[in-house]
Amino acid sequence: MRTRRALITSLASFAFFSVFAQTAPELKVKAKMNFDLGGDGERTPLSMCKSGPRGVVVFRGYDASKGPEKFIDIPPKLEQYERDKMTLLRTLDPNMKGSKWKIALEAVEPMGGKLMMIGTSTDTLDGAVQVLVAQLDADLTKVNGPFTQICRFEHMRKPPKKFRTTENGIPHGMKTALSPDSTKLLAWTSELVGEEVHAKHVFIALDKDMQLLWYELVKSPTEATRTDVLAAAIDNDGRATAVVKSTFGEIKYRNGENSFTSKVVQITEDGVKEMDWAPAGGQYAVDAMMISRADGSIACAGVYGESENKKKHLTPGIYLATFTAGMDAAPKGTSHEFAIEGNATDLHIDAFVAKSEGYYVVAEHFWLKWPPLPSTATEKSYESIDPIRMHNNVYALNLGGDGGLIWQTRFDRNIKGEDTDAGHVLAGQYEDQLFILMLDHEVNLDLRKKNQAMEPRDLRSAITTFTTFDDAGKFKTKTVRTGEYFDAIMGTKLYRINNSEYVAFGAENPGTNKQVPLQLLLVKAAVK
Repeated sequence: MRTRRALITSLASFAFFSVFAQTAPELKVKAKMNFDLGGDGERTPLSMCKSGPRGVVVFRGYDASKGPEKFIDIPPKLEQYERDKMTLLRTLDPNMKGSKWKIALEAVEPMGGKLMMIGTSTDTLDGAVQVLVAQLDADLTKVNGPFTQICRFEHMRKPPKKFRTTENGIPHGMKTALSPDSTKLLAWTSELVGEEVHAKHVFIALDKDMQLLWYELVKSPTEATRTDVLAAAIDNDGRATAVVKSTFGEIKYRNGENSFTSKVVQITEDGVKEMDWAPAGGQYAVDAMMISRADGSIACAGVYGESENKKKHLTPGIYLATFTAGMDAAPKGTSHEFAIEGNATDLHIDAFVAKSEGYYVVAEHFWLKWPPLPSTATEKSYESIDPIRMHNNVYALNLGGDGGLIWQTRFDRNIKGEDTDAGHVLAGQYEDQLFILMLDHEVNLDLRKKNQAMEPRDLRSAITTFTTFDDAGKFKTKTVRTGEYFDAIMGTKLYRINNSEYVAFGAENPGTNKQVPLQLLLVKAAVK
């Protein structure tokens, strides 16, 4: 077993290519984790937010995306860490009272200097859903009061028969987004099916005091077999915008037909306004991320597919569009094409980062692959088998405010694993310079320099790397060490604390469930 110091820090320094002058500043990152104090291997860390001047609060619970068959009867838990030494200060079991039925904790968000919890409760008789809120002490020094209902939806999805009534409720997988000034909160559901055949999504807007501004149902086309909210955002005035994709039956790649449609939806207290939308003619949105700007506009970046013929489905790209208030006409997006070996749905947006003028977009070629089954296995056997997650090439794009391409870079990465929390590409910016953190393999570092092919490497033996880019998009990758060890950066998101500080989740290795907060401090220093 590895022996660890109580406090483990690492300093990884990286230099740019020789095109930079020797006196040009280089971007450095200092990573800090503490594995000896804190960390819960039973619960999935679902989110993290700033708590006071020197703390962060971690929300651990059940990940609803893993499906009802993997539901675990473990109540949610909150932890506060201080960021100077990344040590655990205290834990709290939140008060989950306030409804006749068991409450599931869906999200914890900072609102107006306070921490707010959002929960749902399902009526086990008719499937109706309550949405409830409670204020949380930012330092976790006292237990919260009971949850208060803010709205209730009838005829929503009834719990499957194999769902059992548990002490921590039945989570619906609600997602949340904050306005730029953190005075408005948007929450929306995953696909919910009621008595009608087609699906509907619930959108809810709250003010800084967690009072309800509005709630609306957005229905999918009757013929659709699946409808997904790809991304959603809310502005400072409480106006929400979302991109929604619907799938119709079997996927087709021929004769100018496709099985997808996409639309943009804008929601205010006056109701729902929606229209068909595609980044450009012949395209459809496959994936998306959104950034709400202080001027009221909402920027959207994502992956597009094309429906002209099969070849085009193997040649997707990245689009950028800007939605404005009123939405009198659906905006046209700018798009940048590149080929991959796979379908458009195999390309995913991992990060969408704003800079002073324009954006960075980071995408990953990622897909699921099920291992071969014995000849005696049945089709149902797949229900108990975890797919292998294949992580291939990474694409980084530097775009101007109008979506124009400044540079585009692709680098190979060929790793695989079963862990859903490992392998994602994390990106941010410091003083308008893009950086990427990801799990990679030591062998790949040398092969990439030599431009040689890479065999799939196992995530369980991966290391964390830090990649920076110069003004032309050329990249330099170095390893991030924690003492003498390589430790794993986990999860799907970097949380920005201030201009030079991010936090994420880290683990001793990609194979462990014990994840703790990881602090990342960015600095530029002159080359000596």
